[in-house]
Amino acid sequence: MKEDTARGSAKLGPMSVEELQRSIATAKEAYRVKRWIIKGIPPVYDRVDALLDVTDIKSTGQVVQGLVALQTPLRQVGVVVFPYGIPFVDGALLNVDINLSSASPAGEA
Repeated sequence: MKEDTARGSAKLGPMSVEELQRSIATAKEAYRVKRWIIKGIPPVYDRVDALLDVTDIKSTGQVVQGLVALQTPLRQVGVVVFPYGIPFVDGALLNVDINLSSASPAGEA
């Protein structure tokens, strides 16, 4: 009899905005989530594409650090930072790309 076990990719749930906010160790008022798109076919989610607007420029480093801390062997995080404001920097737009992988990390089965 065949066991009905979940595949590795089925263990990857969608990442929520709330999970992102918990991982960023700065005040929620310092940034706004302008775009949050989860891509993939349920129950397997492959990618999250997001745009964050950091309105408190002094918090940009903390927000980026929180995003980079999301990186795991199964979750690759890319961040592109675009500061805006003339003649002084008013804020930064962060284009965030989170790719989820169901492959086992090297050395694990």
